[in-house]
Amino acid sequence: MRITLISPVNPAAVSDLLSVEDGQIAKDQPVGTGTAPGLLARALVRRGHDVTLVTHRRGHASLDLTGENFRLVQVESRTRQRHQLKDCWAKERALMAHAVIESRPDVVHAHWAYEWGLAATKTGLPTVLTVRDAPLTVVRYTHDVYRMVRLLMPYRIRFGKQPDVVTAVSPYLASKWRRQTLSGGYIHVIPNSAPSDITQIGPKSDSPLVVEVSDAGRRKNIPLLLLAFAKVRENVPNAELRIIGPGLDEGGFIARDARRHGLAAGVHFLGTRSRSEINHHLSEAWVHAHVSLEETFGNTIVEAMCCRAVVVGGDKSGAVPWILGNGEYGVVADMKSPDSVASAIMSVLQDNDMREQLSVAAHNSLARFSEESVVTSYLEVYRKAVNLARNR
Repeated sequence: MRITLISPVNPAAVSDLLSVEDGQIAKDQPVGTGTAPGLLARALVRRGHDVTLVTHRRGHASLDLTGENFRLVQVESRTRQRHQLKDCWAKERALMAHAVIESRPDVVHAHWAYEWGLAATKTGLPTVLTVRDAPLTVVRYTHDVYRMVRLLMPYRIRFGKQPDVVTAVSPYLASKWRRQTLSGGYIHVIPNSAPSDITQIGPKSDSPLVVEVSDAGRRKNIPLLLLAFAKVRENVPNAELRIIGPGLDEGGFIARDARRHGLAAGVHFLGTRSRSEINHHLSEAWVHAHVSLEETFGNTIVEAMCCRAVVVGGDKSGAVPWILGNGEYGVVADMKSPDSVASAIMSVLQDNDMREQLSVAAHNSLARFSEESVVTSYLEVYRKAVNLARNR
């Protein structure tokens, strides 16, 4: 099958699918987002499908890179955000739609209901749309002009030219999307896949280690984690907390506030790190403290489970309790209460048997997110989209 994915992507993450020369060009590109689409592209190529991945990244020129059964097309994207906001990414959407049509796919798979989804539906080709966030929920946690303009784009898809099939990455998101966009059609739930390249799990840290992989946004709730960890240190004095992600370096405002308020003892702000470095830290961790207030899936939760770190996550944090089996595969806590989070972390750090049991149970549960299961589900909806498009 010829499949074109249209989504954000980190070029370096798919460099191994390209020729040696083009792979090096991809590796030299700045780090980007879009982990799940990259993993899906790799899995589809491994299954023998012909895959094109179309993308744009603000301020970057066009690229056309190829490998065996794989092509990465990056269209030119304007540098100034205000120009993109003014016309809702019209230039980028047009260029991506043209690239999709030129790739002559049997089916188009768009990720995120923004310029990616609008460009895909514009082509008139059989289209699958994977929604990865709920528009009103995003605006609730991020108050800026950028998000307000983007808020309109999912509704242009919902009340305009719609995709043939819609999927969501969790039951939570399917429900949110249905309510927020007044959608009546069936939404297939297909989660992100667990990374298949986490095979070498290193030894756990000799001393109690908590790791969080996040960012500095309000939804991610890092200030509460710092309050909770200060309480953990009162009872587990040798505990260490490593915080990883953009805006979470030693010079960031969260780190400065932590030092100002005496909450930095035992805390290391590591900032942005490569995927391999993140997996190394998760492999050493006793606990992955995932304190986000809301997640539509939670990639780092699944990665932590692969690395056999016990996850502490929110009991009302969107898809988090679903991934954790409501406490069967991790510990759930109230992410608005530092006491609740601290108690949950300490329960894992101080009970070796509990930690081992949860680690094994979580790792065994990952079959739900296996590459085989996820790719098979997507191939089924691709065929459904093709059949529906024939009968439009």
